[in-house]
Amino acid sequence: MRMLLKMRMMRCMQRSRIMTFGFSLIEVNMAVFVMAVGIIGMAALYPLGLRESIQSTADLKQSIFADVVLGAAVAAASSTNMTWATFKSVALSTGNSALDSTAGVAPPAEIQTAVEQVLSVFNNGAKVMMVRDKNFQFYCFRIQRWAGDSNSPIMGFVVTSIEMDTSSMSLDDLKRLLGNQQIYYAEALFQGVM
Repeated sequence: MRMLLKMRMMRCMQRSRIMTFGFSLIEVNMAVFVMAVGIIGMAALYPLGLRESIQSTADLKQSIFADVVLGAAVAAASSTNMTWATFKSVALSTGNSALDSTAGVAPPAEIQTAVEQVLSVFNNGAKVMMVRDKNFQFYCFRIQRWAGDSNSPIMGFVVTSIEMDTSSMSLDDLKRLLGNQQIYYAEALFQGVM
């Protein structure tokens, strides 16, 4: 009898050892739940990363476009061929109100021609054609060094751009959209002839 009891005890101990090596259903469910939360969190980050990638590409294109346009404008304004009469014909800035109306901020013909030449090269083969007052705004004005300075030899340029088809947009929507874009600015010092 004692022997029989001892054998049963040994079998029970062997069975309990075998059972302790596995995982319970609750443990498996908890592991699956933790993995699901992690995978869902990673999947939620994918659209955010995609949107940021598209936005950074658009920002890079806008900065390249602004660099090209501002470079051409500064080169034309700094040209030794530009006369003081042409340079002085550009309106003086009056604070932020200079950007509110396009009447007083039109560039001289020499600067406009330089910008148009650069635009024709920039637009060659581009998906979206950059057109003034449709995809970008370009302002030109002289900067007052002090109050009452009417002979300022410094010209400022401002460019805002957006790379998208704006042909179906209303003028108000276009102004609002362009007004919310990054502003790029450059200055040129008069070096032409009096």
